[in-house]
Amino acid sequence: MVHQLHTRFTLKDLGELRQFLGVEVISTNSGLFWSQHTHIIDILLDQDMDGAKEVTTPMNTSTSIPPVEATSSTNSTAFRRVVGKLQYLAMTQPDIAYATNKLSQFMHNPSDDHWNAIKRLLRCLKGTIHHGLFLQKVQTLSLSTFSDSDWGGTNGYGRSTTGYAIYLGGNIISWKSAR
Repeated sequence: MVHQLHTRFTLKDLGELRQFLGVEVISTNSGLFWSQHTHIIDILLDQDMDGAKEVTTPMNTSTSIPPVEATSSTNSTAFRRVVGKLQYLAMTQPDIAYATNKLSQFMHNPSDDHWNAIKRLLRCLKGTIHHGLFLQKVQTLSLSTFSDSDWGGTNGYGRSTTGYAIYLGGNIISWKSAR
């Protein structure tokens, strides 16, 4: 394919893909592994969380994130910076998409409780530093889609939180969580 493109266009073959836009790409016989472990380490070091105790879930499952009015406000610039980094990280970590979306809803006026929720998410990422996406070679290209909604839920805003995941073969190729 590269040879055919080269007959029509001027191009420079840089060899096997190893890194692209901060995503490390590792090629194996059975597929490609995409990871952003250096990005996770940078976030943890930036927030002095590299020595934090790991947790297994990105959000507390027994309590919800309180609304803005509930507690005192925190440094919104630092909050926005970390949430932005988490949004970029969600490109290879579908398991943090919901938590990141929830935290991004409070970027205009974050509280100490919201900052504590970010810390919990970072503690979860510390335990999954070397996780990422593995896109395996598949023979059949069947498309499967899964979606869910809370139909207004209990968030008090009257808006649904929805999410979906799309798989091609056994590989997740698209996902989203949004209010």
